[in-house]
Amino acid sequence: MSKERIFEVSVIPNSRKREIRKEGDMYVAKVKSPAERGRANLELLKLLSEKFKVPLSDIMILKGRASRKKIVKIKFDEAGVIEL
Repeated sequence: MSKERIFEVSVIPNSRKREIRKEGDMYVAKVKSPAERGRANLELLKLLSEKFKVPLSDIMILKGRASRKKIVKIKFDEAGVIEL
């Protein structure tokens, strides 16, 4: 049985370093890729996959593909624990 978490992420493209941190109720993600042709979105998905140890296929941008503020959904199984 799988569960899901939905949360907001603010993305900062063209950053010098790649990181994600929690600020209040949302996350702030710095990615090195530019915000063009979906590159920053793809890097964000990879960063979330690494942080939460879930497959890339279990992460989806629900809203904000062309915006810096995004609503993201992560699916995980019962054994997986996601600290948000």
